[in-house]
Formats: sequence, C-alpha cells, structure tokens
Amino acid sequence: TFKTEDGVVKVTDFIPIEREKTFLPDEEDTTFKIKRKVECVEGSCQIKIVFNPRFDYARGVTTLSKIKKGVFAENGKSRGVLVSSSDYEISEDGACAVATFKEGESDFFVFRYNIGEVVPEKDDFHHHEEELVANVNYWREWTEKCDFANCSAVGGVWHDIVIRSLLVLKILFFEPVGTVAA
Repeated sequence: TFKTEDGVVKVTDFIPIEREKTFLPDEEDTTFKIKRKVECVEGSCQIKIVFNPRFDYARGVTTLSKIKKGVFAENGKSRGVLVSSSDYEISEDGACAVATFKEGESDFFVFRYNIGEVVPEKDDFHHHEEELVANVNYWREWTEKCDFANCSAVGGVWHDIVIRSLLVLKILFFEPVGTVAA
C-alpha cells in the first residue's frame, strides 16, 4: 500500500497458479506471466508506469514497440508483452504511461514472456480478478494444511513468521522437476 497526497494505492503482484505440473523447455513454454493489480482504495491517485525489461541479464538490446493494449519487447529469441489499457510512450528510457485512478477503480498490468502469439484481448479484467482470487485461495488453503494448534514449535508469536518463511520456500521450488531457485 502506498500513500500519496491525494489518495491511497494498493498494489498486488502475483504469478497465477498453474494447476498442471508439466515441464517444457523455456522456448516452448508460453505460460510465463506476472500480474499486477493497481487499486485506488482512497481518494484519487496518478500513477506513472515504467516498463523497461532487460532480457538475458541485460545482454544485448531490448527493443520496445507499441501494440494495441500494451507494449511488445524483444531481444533475440526472448520476447514479452506488457498488456495494459494505458497509453504508453516509448523512448530510450523504456515505455512510460500515466494512469489516473479514482477511489474504487483498479486495473491489471500483465507481463507475459516467452509468448508464442500476442493476443492482448485474450484475458479481460474479470479473468484477472478470478485468477487473483484463485491464487489467494490456493495459498490460504496451502498454509492451513499444517495443524498449528498441535504444533508448539510454530505457535504464538512465531506463527506469522513461520508461515511467511514456508511461503518463500514453497515459491522457490519448481515443482515439475523438484529444483530450487537460487
């Protein structure tokens, strides 16, 4: 949550849960996406959006181009698209836009990488909201699998800290093959 002179903005980032546990080489997998919900919860807020991706650890040059409902990024074989309803201007500093939100208004910014085809209209606001709710429910259900009432090691004041640590460890595992991110 961020406070400005005129309002309060809540930012929620998430990676949608993929229920199917399959492994594909990066160049074949088109499911990679990161979503951000920006919501004005009080007053009104003007947000500056800066999109400046650097593929392959910033080796090479990433080119940006405007597309309908977003920005397309490419560096060699690496490709991605930021899907957004904002109007971006592209410069040497990346793609920038300004969005104004009134209390109760929100929008999603979706970055898809390793994309096979650019289809900005594929998923609408309702779909993103459903994925966010499903994500929250998944993680709540996962954290409730442990019976903390009978586990004295993680009760009391340590409960929230242990849950956060468990979530970080869980997120670092790549389940299809059981590897851990560095």
